[in-house]
Amino acid sequence: MLRLTGPAGAASVVIDDAVVVPEGHSIHKSSESDPVTITIRAARHCDLPTLQCMNESALPAVNSVPVSFFERYLSVAGYLRVAETGGRVVGFVQVMSAAEDYRSLNFQWFKARYSEFVYIDRVVVDVAVRGQGVGEALYNDVRRTVKPGVPRIVCEVNLRPLNARSLRFHTRLGFQPVGTQVTEQGRKTVQLMSLTLPVGSRPLSDAPDD
Repeated sequence: MLRLTGPAGAASVVIDDAVVVPEGHSIHKSSESDPVTITIRAARHCDLPTLQCMNESALPAVNSVPVSFFERYLSVAGYLRVAETGGRVVGFVQVMSAAEDYRSLNFQWFKARYSEFVYIDRVVVDVAVRGQGVGEALYNDVRRTVKPGVPRIVCEVNLRPLNARSLRFHTRLGFQPVGTQVTEQGRKTVQLMSLTLPVGSRPLSDAPDD
């Protein structure tokens, strides 16, 4: 399974007007102008119907899967994390290591080329909170918990049908294109992308602004 170092640190992180706090901590808004509070935590069994509904609402950016897909993954202690605001799940990310036995064509593309990586299989953010730092908070959680020495995080983004928002998001976070692939019997083309993780690298939001 995905090799982790443990939970995210206890300090809060500010990302584009969003305050990200680890599970078990909270920040109360004193006014509507205060930052949105995002809590990242491990998914629970009771979350899975919500995750499946969110997944289906994001088609075709992600593939359709039943609730049992998430149930199987959660049962083997896979990396499945959710983002909450106001006690409501507003996003999730599912990650796999290179050692996984996963038949996805895109996962297999990376496995044929790299011996070590973590693969973001799917990340979904509720449309109502897009642009409020939820996606970046989820990606930072991945980066914080990957074992030191893992050299890259990889994923794919749709080129056909085009997911321009996701391409901009991944490019801004430092992901680079490493290939393309046609899937689903020619109905879809994806951009394979990789983010290099140098030794001692910091979370995405901790980089200086300049």
